[in-house]
Amino acid sequence: MARIRTIKPEFFMNEELARHCSHAARLLAIGLLQLADCQGRMRWIPAVVGAHVFPWETIDLSPLLHELCTVDYLRIYRVRGREYAWIPGFNKHQRLTGKEAAAKSQFPSWDEREEEEKQPPAKVQQEGSAGSFPGKHPDAQEQGTGNREQGKINSIVETSSLGRAKPDDSDARSVIEYLNEKAGRRYEPVEANLKLIRARLKEKGRTIDQLKAVVDRKVEEWRGTKFEKYLRPATLFSAEKFGQYVGELGTAIHKPDEKKALPEWARLPFDDDKLWGHAKTHGFSNPGTMNYTQYRQRLRSEIEARLSKDDGQ
Repeated sequence: MARIRTIKPEFFMNEELARHCSHAARLLAIGLLQLADCQGRMRWIPAVVGAHVFPWETIDLSPLLHELCTVDYLRIYRVRGREYAWIPGFNKHQRLTGKEAAAKSQFPSWDEREEEEKQPPAKVQQEGSAGSFPGKHPDAQEQGTGNREQGKINSIVETSSLGRAKPDDSDARSVIEYLNEKAGRRYEPVEANLKLIRARLKEKGRTIDQLKAVVDRKVEEWRGTKFEKYLRPATLFSAEKFGQYVGELGTAIHKPDEKKALPEWARLPFDDDKLWGHAKTHGFSNPGTMNYTQYRQRLRSEIEARLSKDDGQ
């Protein structure tokens, strides 16, 4: 049964969700809050979840589930052969009232999951990680065991009641590795990225070399400009843009005017711990009592104002 829940502004400002989860995955995250009981638990039945969150569309929940599990917004587990879902940060961000505040969950807890699943959830390190995330488990292991734990998440998603066989992603993974090498990034071979590349490779006439050629061109064209931030799988391999990028192969590259390229002071560091040092060096305001997310937003506004002023001169 769906319930009325509160969506706080922090949800939309959360940088880890924004960086590593698609729009559809974030919409699913909101819908799951309504399906969760007083302890953030629910039965995991994809058909029921999909009917509630996407009633007018046919959506494959498996890649969206993978995205939410990867950032530890959601955990899937089994108890006595049944699958359940739990939102770890639910009670921290929802204020329950009335009968629900005193109620007990009718679903088994995460701690009751089947023995072979009892390993700490992964703390996945990805590019631009913003640190703490509402619901991140305090005992999550560091990257030393990340590969093993990431495999656990993959196993849960791939063997859930969706019943889909894991595809051979060696070609798609090689494209991700190539992009990371050429663009100096650290994108993970998560389902959201692999799905885009698989889809392009299934299109008639598409080859791995063609995808890599698009990477080469866009790195040369966008590096050092305000478009550099779009050197990412979601942009390069999207169904809407990829055909256009292929059509540009072999043509002359026209880089944006140098005065429009972002100067060094306008490029915020990915590492939150370096924000204040960068701001202080280039004459921006100090953080005061703001958290990293708020301060990063403030700096972006100041950068935009300064760039607009420079363009007007």
